[in-house]
Amino acid sequence: MVDSLKEDPKQGQPLGKDCYKIRIAITSKGKGKSGGSRVISCVKFVVGSVFLLSIYDKGDKENISDKELDNLLKMAGLL
Repeated sequence: MVDSLKEDPKQGQPLGKDCYKIRIAITSKGKGKSGGSRVISCVKFVVGSVFLLSIYDKGDKENISDKELDNLLKMAGLL
């Protein structure tokens, strides 16, 4: 994942606020990407870093709310 983000830091679905949701299939679950995990990343080119904000199982949470995203950004010192 780290190498993939280095190559293309803006991969995934844009969530706003320079954040992206990357869908990852978990083959052992047998459901493809729809039953896989999600990686939430934040790209800030000012400091040249990609920040991993959250990873969650789609079976536990369907989507991330704007409020949750703001909280993750605040905890990382990015908001």
